[in-house]
Amino acid sequence: MEDNAVYDNSAGRSADDANAKETSRLPVQLSRLPVDKLEKIQKALAELEAAGLSEVTNIAELQRVVGEKTCGSNARIPPEDLTSEYQGMNLWAWTPKRWFESTNKEVVAAGAKSGTEVQAGNEEVPELVASGEPSKRAATSMENECFKTWWEKMKQAEAEILSWKDLDSCASLPTQAGDGPGCLFQQQSSAGEASGPRELPKAVKYPRPEGKPTMVARTRGRATTPLSVLTLHFGETGCSTGHAAWERIMAEHCLGADGRPKDGSFYGRSCVHFAESVTGRYVPQAIFAGYGSLDAVSAAGMFDPNTILQKTSPGSRWQDGYGHDSLVEEVLDRVRLQCEKGACSDMILTYSLFEDGPTSGFAAKFLQRASVEYGKASKFCIAGTPDCMDLEGNQPPTSWGYCGLSYNTLMEHTDVCSFFDRTSLAKLASSKINGLGIESPDDRDLNSLLARLVTSLTGGMRLVTPASEGSRNSSLKDIATNLVPYPRIHFMMPSLGGLMEKAAADFAVDSTPGTSATGHAFFKGGLSTAHVSRFEEKIAAVTILGRGLEQCALLSKVMEIKTDRRVQFVDWSPSSFLMTSYNDPIARKQNAPEVAILENSMNAKHIFARWSKELANVDDDLFGGEASLKSECLEDLAALGRDYNEVATETACAEAEEEEEE
Repeated sequence: MEDNAVYDNSAGRSADDANAKETSRLPVQLSRLPVDKLEKIQKALAELEAAGLSEVTNIAELQRVVGEKTCGSNARIPPEDLTSEYQGMNLWAWTPKRWFESTNKEVVAAGAKSGTEVQAGNEEVPELVASGEPSKRAATSMENECFKTWWEKMKQAEAEILSWKDLDSCASLPTQAGDGPGCLFQQQSSAGEASGPRELPKAVKYPRPEGKPTMVARTRGRATTPLSVLTLHFGETGCSTGHAAWERIMAEHCLGADGRPKDGSFYGRSCVHFAESVTGRYVPQAIFAGYGSLDAVSAAGMFDPNTILQKTSPGSRWQDGYGHDSLVEEVLDRVRLQCEKGACSDMILTYSLFEDGPTSGFAAKFLQRASVEYGKASKFCIAGTPDCMDLEGNQPPTSWGYCGLSYNTLMEHTDVCSFFDRTSLAKLASSKINGLGIESPDDRDLNSLLARLVTSLTGGMRLVTPASEGSRNSSLKDIATNLVPYPRIHFMMPSLGGLMEKAAADFAVDSTPGTSATGHAFFKGGLSTAHVSRFEEKIAAVTILGRGLEQCALLSKVMEIKTDRRVQFVDWSPSSFLMTSYNDPIARKQNAPEVAILENSMNAKHIFARWSKELANVDDDLFGGEASLKSECLEDLAALGRDYNEVATETACAEAEEEEEE
């Protein structure tokens, strides 16, 4: 019996607790409100509780009292609650009463007294009536002082606006209605007073000094911001590639090694890659950073010394470069300085993923920070990878580990990423057909090939020619829009065409060099060994960048490629070609056009498949001893492989169309 009694008492206590919980719950109407409204209600109830009240039963009476106290008075918001002085001016000046008076042509000066007391030129500052307790009178006095200060500023602003009338009263230049600041004080006729169609004022022709050429007006109706591209080069491979690319860019613009025009004038558009100094020198907008020697870049004399950052390596691991925040901050500071000059609409980054672990980690950290601070800028990355078709194991395991650690950054923080490897570059440099014909190419020869790819990306922006001359220009954003159908599928296979050794240039008899250059680039000029199996995988998009040739030469070859049954395209984008051609004076003079191609091909999945295969054999120490990080990289690579297979799979619409044709 005692046990039963104890059990009954505990049951009673549990029932009381349940009732207490039920009564402590919020009403259903409050629980359905959003968080911002619940916060306001909570603050209001807290103020009621502080005033000794638990609830307000007569809401209508509360609304009536609030309306009586606020009706017909100017807004009295404390200065610290105003987001700007202009907002406070508007809140004080425009009450509902004054608004309706202004619409009825009965405008009363803000702050003036109503009725017959309003007089022209009244400069009296309205005083706020102080009444009630001493604390309220002190607050009212403070408001009067703040209001007087604001009133003086308002009168100064009025005098400044009225002084604008005389700014455009220069008698030496003809003026018309709507010209200059005086248009603020001109009377405009209403719609009812207008008789007949409205006539726009005729354009005024200002006298032009003799000897000055007449500028042709632009046909666009809106202003456009000049396109600019900032190049960044990290590590030994990236800096040497950037040096070769800038030598080529300066030659295309007819500039000498000192950055000054050879013929007295700059060829093309300078705002894309250069900033003109006060002495007339064109300074490249580029940043070099790395842990190796950058003496060759400094000795060139082309670049600003403040943009060359040579540091001591913090260690030998990928994580050491990733955690080197001081160098990342220095590079970002140089980027900010370039942005102040208008040189950061887009970015091009060149570096190697596997040759130097700290450089690879530092580049990954920089891309993450740049993606946050410069999210609107298109980021093109040209990255070196190990030979994915090398089955002899010539690459150390750490090379594949560096690629795996950098994969997430390339996926999340780049818009377009192009891969190259040294094996393909050496093969292209030594080739007799569509190559440089060098038996033993060195690093300088390989860098010259990469320089052709880097300069072709911005050639259509720098060497602008009209469409009447057979050219078509495009920006980096246009290229990215055409190449990337899905955000995750943005890894490109680059290729070059039109390469020719110097000894064979005199024996070229091809009447259409532009067409053959396009064919060589598409079928034989791959810069990655994963691109060898071209006819086995499908193509999603292609961008052809022609240097020194006309658009018709590209178009004729593209038509041949589209009808070639060996070339396979995805069914949802069977003809996604973007063709860009620009006029290079050197290429036109030598009749040696060059073509660069960026191809969004399913061949890119072979690179990630090799990364995944090699990462399985890499020690966990390379990932900082975190096995979970290694498994996460493997899962991400496997997911990307599935994405490529899904993109290449034929859709149901295509299968239905084939059945209808049969």
